[in-house]
Amino acid sequence: MSNARRHAQHAARLLATAEAMVEIGEGPQASKKIWDSVAYTLRRIAETHGWPRQSNSHLARIASYLAAATGDEAINGEYMQARSFLADFHEEWYGLGSIRGGVSTAKRLVERLLEADRKVKDGALPPNGAKTPREYELLQEAAMPINIYIAALRRQGLSCREAEAAARLLLSAQSRRVPIEDMSFRIGSLQRRITLGEDGLPKVGKPKAPRGNTNAG
Repeated sequence: MSNARRHAQHAARLLATAEAMVEIGEGPQASKKIWDSVAYTLRRIAETHGWPRQSNSHLARIASYLAAATGDEAINGEYMQARSFLADFHEEWYGLGSIRGGVSTAKRLVERLLEADRKVKDGALPPNGAKTPREYELLQEAAMPINIYIAALRRQGLSCREAEAAARLLLSAQSRRVPIEDMSFRIGSLQRRITLGEDGLPKVGKPKAPRGNTNAG
């Protein structure tokens, strides 16, 4: 039996359990099984591609990518519906009729996800430069240092624009192995020195006086 077929059967068993729970009035437990069937399918798809799958945010990006890669935008709407049933497990928002409808939605979504995964494996390319979940994760990791630097510089009184410019200069210098103690940057007419503290965060020195201004401190 192929992995895809085995995974589809397990998701179907979860949804059959959800249907049985609806019939005996166990709405919250049925809602959890609805979400579990979708989450299980997404995690198994991610596993075959090496995509991050540890959090619900990861699963949302996987669903979004599969929708973009295959042009099946219905995946996004059905995913959001299925996701709401996890909240229902905790909050008990839905009546049994709505939960019964959720089982049907999850069945369609699982089929859509497995079909989208097959198309991706067959070479479907996402439109508009959509990133795979792994590429997205790498971009987020790459963006993290500059965001941390900007936040540290903003706390030291720089404007958002100044902090971003200084952070980019700092990262550029680091990539070129320029000694941090040799760095300085200009903001308007002022020259400042930027260093890294023991905590790894940038520190901004006092502005140097513009040339010709002997009174500036």
